[in-house]
Amino acid sequence: MLEWVFGFSLICAAACSGDDSTTGASGSESDSTTGGSTSGTSGGASGFTTSGGGETDGGSGSATSASSTGADTTTTASTSDGTATSTGNPTTSDSDGTSSTGVATGGPSCGDGLVDDGEECDDGNDDETDACLSSCVAASCGDGFVQAGVETCDDGNDDNTDACTTLCAAPACDDGLLSGDESDVDCGGSCDPCDLGGVCNNSNDCGGGGVCQAGVCAILASCKAIKEADPGTESGMYTIDVDGDADIEAFQVFCDMDTDGGGFTELTPMIACTNLNAIMAFDVQAPVSGLDNECRPYTQDAAGGHSYHYTIPFPPGFTEFYLHEYKIKANSTNGNTSDIYTSWYQTLWTLAYKTGGTGDVSFGAAEEMGPVTSYARLIPANIDCQNCESDWPGMATVYMTAAESKQLRIGWGEHGGQVEGWFPWWAGTIRVR
Repeated sequence: MLEWVFGFSLICAAACSGDDSTTGASGSESDSTTGGSTSGTSGGASGFTTSGGGETDGGSGSATSASSTGADTTTTASTSDGTATSTGNPTTSDSDGTSSTGVATGGPSCGDGLVDDGEECDDGNDDETDACLSSCVAASCGDGFVQAGVETCDDGNDDNTDACTTLCAAPACDDGLLSGDESDVDCGGSCDPCDLGGVCNNSNDCGGGGVCQAGVCAILASCKAIKEADPGTESGMYTIDVDGDADIEAFQVFCDMDTDGGGFTELTPMIACTNLNAIMAFDVQAPVSGLDNECRPYTQDAAGGHSYHYTIPFPPGFTEFYLHEYKIKANSTNGNTSDIYTSWYQTLWTLAYKTGGTGDVSFGAAEEMGPVTSYARLIPANIDCQNCESDWPGMATVYMTAAESKQLRIGWGEHGGQVEGWFPWWAGTIRVR
């Protein structure tokens, strides 16, 4: 009985020994209770003691100490080997004394609707057709997105020859760009032809009668030069400058680009006298001669004979020619007739008639002694009439000169006791190459 009492006394003494103390905000204690936290120790050979939330196992010979502070669920445990462990959520204390758990929140970002540093705009949506892209960059031409109401296209490249230009619009003939199929800025291709000096891909790109030579719209000296510069040119009206920057001004002509390979320059009576300054001269003079109001030369004698020629300068030169829809007209009065017979033809420029009553109308190079061809050489029957018109009998034939010539010549004459003569170029054209 005494032994039991003695043992109980020892247990009580151990439980009551130590220094009871309460700590403030530090939350540390030694065998103490702070708030809802308890600490318990025990010793002895057997049994265990529980105090608050702590527990000691008397049988193990080890002890743990646990503490907690307020709503902080962090627990620190000390073990007999001096190590410590903690569990629970950390707390942070703000300047106003409040606490918050450490849950991270995102910072500024593109798409939050706020324009932050480094952003041009931020409308908080993914619409790429409005004024602000989803990348927070202001919409602009060339960004690859079509801005509604502002752009008609946006392919994001600098190629103005495709379907969308750098203006973010379809190519146009007035956009100030070399765009679409244009050969130069706003001209050529499907736009209006380019002026002289403009860039061209072919002669269809050129206006003003110019042609494409070495990629530039230019005026050349002849239809032959035009054909050589651009073999694809078609028959039509072109501007030529037969002597460059010399005395003869550039003028328009018809270019035959089809006959015998093309390249023929068409000369008319008006071009001959007003542009090329053709000269009419005589070896034997007639009392009546001149040019009518359409620049057609004519002669008429009263009796005897006359011999004339009409020389047309062509500075680019030619070696071939043919007559197109060409006609002569007799110029007689008072019942008299003008005559060309098959029995005689002109061989020298200085003499265009045969004494006794016949003449001729002939063609060739002025540099040569005489003509290449004539009516008298080709007509199937004599011409003998007062004012008839006679077609050129060799209409489809291309004639060649002996050498390159720069002066085309027409010769004609008549002889007899009647009032007679000729319009040696009444209608049609002469085409040279």
